[in-house]
Amino acid sequence: MNLQVPTRVLQDRAIAGIVNFLRTYHDPIDERRDKSEAIHSLMLKHGRAWYIGERTFAGRRAGRKHCYRNAYALADRDPRMTYVEDWCHTGKFSFCEHAWCIDPAGQVIDPTLHEAAGYFGIPLRMKYVRSTISKTNVYGVLGYDNSDLLTALVETFLDDTARRDATWRG
Repeated sequence: MNLQVPTRVLQDRAIAGIVNFLRTYHDPIDERRDKSEAIHSLMLKHGRAWYIGERTFAGRRAGRKHCYRNAYALADRDPRMTYVEDWCHTGKFSFCEHAWCIDPAGQVIDPTLHEAAGYFGIPLRMKYVRSTISKTNVYGVLGYDNSDLLTALVETFLDDTARRDATWRG
């Protein structure tokens, strides 16, 4: 299935929608009232835009509604891939928490969805992801109460991809 890649302008609009959504529901980490607000702050601080390309939706899709497991399996199988979690813009006003990978060129590789308009997320170190999954028995890192993400040192969870990329805002 060859879908047309949304223009950079359309992707930037979708990503801006995600960022505006996060800004609406975040609270500074040091003044957090609830974990979801603090996670949104963490996303705003360490997340960044990721872009769709020709290979983003190429190939077979893995099981729907299992994006965390699907992205984990892809990154675990291919060490060139970087595991990313956060939010995806899937429609006109529709956002969802999501996981995907990025290839060495920084292009989104989504093993689950057939299409999307924009991605905004935090690239995570596989060592941290593996450790968290081992402790929690749940795929996914950002949204679970038993993750220590809010207290972990940034160096333990943030993948070096973020620091190497000139567009990173950290």
